[in-house]
Amino acid sequence: MMQREGEDTLVVNGKAYPFLAVEPRRYRLRILNASNERFWRLRFDVPRSALLQPNLPFWLIGTDGGFRTPLQMLNFLIGQCHIRRR
Repeated sequence: MMQREGEDTLVVNGKAYPFLAVEPRRYRLRILNASNERFWRLRFDVPRSALLQPNLPFWLIGTDGGFRTPLQMLNFLIGQCHIRRR
């Protein structure tokens, strides 16, 4: 893959560097990597002033193959055009 201008900017729903203030509760997310040549390692970061552990855990409940037994994770690698359900 050749390096091109703008390739290092993550865009979510058409917005670069998105942020959403949320309530402290569980959320279910469906993540689709629409990149044609890019893998991403995703995680939830938390300021150390908020929690002693800098990464929030999450539970993987499904993949392209359907639902699965919940698996607790701190991060995951997602390839091109793959979906992960939370």
